[in-house]
Amino acid sequence: MGLFSIFKKGEATAPAVPSEEQQNQEAVKFVDAFLDELYSDFDKEGAEEYSTSLFRIAGITHHCTKKDVGFISGISFPQNNPYDKTAIALGRVKDGRVSDIFGYIAKEDKKAFNKFAGENKYFPFLGYIKTFADDEGRTGICGLIKFYQGNCKGAYEAMIKDAKLLIGAFKGYYKEQTLKEQGETLDWILDRHF
Repeated sequence: MGLFSIFKKGEATAPAVPSEEQQNQEAVKFVDAFLDELYSDFDKEGAEEYSTSLFRIAGITHHCTKKDVGFISGISFPQNNPYDKTAIALGRVKDGRVSDIFGYIAKEDKKAFNKFAGENKYFPFLGYIKTFADDEGRTGICGLIKFYQGNCKGAYEAMIKDAKLLIGAFKGYYKEQTLKEQGETLDWILDRHF
């Protein structure tokens, strides 16, 4: 089951699909506001290299509920907590500071995170929280984030593309078939449950 199948809501009429230009404007507006919260000097025209990496959100049920389902954004940061002295927390940013936590990088994913991150543990991310049901009928929430490493045009454009797809998915005007017709894919669909 893909990401978009989670968002189908009965037989309700589909929302009006904004034009491509309107979708781009909405994504740019979101990413600009997000980066302005985090950085005073993000270089949207810089030519340095950038990279991205995907991680699932661990501990999500301790910090989030079904009310948190949807598109999320935030920043990673080290946190010494009673369960893990080298925890990497995933926080929501509000008014220029972390307002609460979505969860953590899973212990088993920390080696991959450290390889991606190097000495820096502070990275912006976009992602989502969704509901799931397993084969035995149990339900819950899970989440996936994508980190962006690099203060440059490439990272900025990647964030805009991902924001556009996720905003469209959660507002209901992007469907998997629509993306295929446009030659697009959401390459980070969470298809495993944990």
